[in-house]
Amino acid sequence: LGSIACSEEELEKRLFEFGVELDDVYEEDGRTMYKLDIAANRYDLLCAEGLTAALRAFVYGVRYTDISAEAPRITVHKYPTDDRPHIACAVIRNISLTQESYDSLISYQDKLHQSIGRGRSIAAIGTHDADKLDGQIVYKEVVLGDLSFVPLGAGAAVNGAELEDHFRDDKKISRYFGLLKDRSRSVAFYAGGRVMSVPPIINSEATRLSLSTKNIFIEVTGTDFEGSTRC
Repeated sequence: LGSIACSEEELEKRLFEFGVELDDVYEEDGRTMYKLDIAANRYDLLCAEGLTAALRAFVYGVRYTDISAEAPRITVHKYPTDDRPHIACAVIRNISLTQESYDSLISYQDKLHQSIGRGRSIAAIGTHDADKLDGQIVYKEVVLGDLSFVPLGAGAAVNGAELEDHFRDDKKISRYFGLLKDRSRSVAFYAGGRVMSVPPIINSEATRLSLSTKNIFIEVTGTDFEGSTRC
């Protein structure tokens, strides 16, 4: 548990007392893997860091007090549409990412998408390097053909009207276009006039997280207020 070593038997006992069942222990790529049965309402336990923090608090009374989050100022343009009308945002500052914690963050984000977010149909999460954001942050409805940006992982700018064709062979990204009520329109976040993301499809390469990221801007958009805020 964190920096405190414990045997497998003790871990299973502590998990049981905490209300989590240890289903299986196995080896994969030289690492010991633990398969756990997590309660449906404990989304905070879907990553190793969340589970460890909860167990340390439960077993040893350890509390984390050095987490800082703030509500950023953004501008929301209202249009006569109900396409993803709910948003929630935050900035987390003074973090330090390793490759392991970065991978865990991306994995946790995907698990939240598949659980609370119902495959991004209820809520979609975007994470950005806050230090790469310049100017006022704006959230508004857009005509995809009016956009041009470099999507995450792409090597060149793509016009918004060509996004679906660009990701046609990407089995993960392509399925999210079906969530748009009108495939010629969507919503988008801008920072200083530059595209940050096109929810629920993809973020911009310009604000990609990296191991040198120190401050993270988080945006959640959704069709359901409760689902958006719980993410």
